[in-house]
Amino acid sequence: MTGTDLARHLAERSGTAGVEPIEDFAQWYADRFGGDDLSRLLPPRMVLIGLGVDAAAERIARFVSTGPVDLSVITFHGFHRDGETLLARQIDVSADDREPRAHRGQGTVAERRAKLRAYLEAGDYEQLFDRVCGDIRAHLPEKGRSEAPRSKGISFALTLPDDPQQHRGVFGVHAGYLASGVYCVSMLPNAIEWAGDEALQRLQASVPLANWQHGGQVLSFQSVAEWEDRRTAVLGFLDAVRQGRDELRDGAAAAGADAADAA
Repeated sequence: MTGTDLARHLAERSGTAGVEPIEDFAQWYADRFGGDDLSRLLPPRMVLIGLGVDAAAERIARFVSTGPVDLSVITFHGFHRDGETLLARQIDVSADDREPRAHRGQGTVAERRAKLRAYLEAGDYEQLFDRVCGDIRAHLPEKGRSEAPRSKGISFALTLPDDPQQHRGVFGVHAGYLASGVYCVSMLPNAIEWAGDEALQRLQASVPLANWQHGGQVLSFQSVAEWEDRRTAVLGFLDAVRQGRDELRDGAAAAGADAADAA
């Protein structure tokens, strides 16, 4: 399947057997996994692990790895010495040996940015959209922040406090996603968790929020004047998110240092 086919397949089969209904799986996935797009799910990945591999199996694996499956073969050789068992790992076939190829149906980040820009220009969304994104960027740290262009907006993500290699979505800026002519800023569950209940309550008391279909809350507006009325409250909430995340990160670092000292 292409990324588009996969998203449609999952969305059409959601809403049953205890699975929440999902109208836009690509957006749902980006919101929950740090702005990552569906290209991370494609192509399928396979790792074969065993105590050795014969020549025929290796030839088959190499042939398969040149196609649509991301395939690696890892073998181990065992040795006994002085009562110990030693394992030596050998990578017989590596998916990294293949020539890189673009994920079908997704395009590169540059291509997705270009498509988003064309969409914004065609709908006359560009000026206010860029202004809102600029305000959000100014209140989020450069280090540990990532952005993922979507078909109608951008998802912002921050690294997890206890894992600087993992990102989780915190905010989204969208134009025309809810309805034509409507802009919105989504505040995702990670952002709400890091900001805390008090910060969310202050935001709810200042601006009209609704439940975001991908989890969390969303603020919608249609003009520069409306954004200006809500801007201070939203950016104050962003500051609370950043502060809460930094406090958790510093706490995790201190706990790790204490554990190292104890060891």
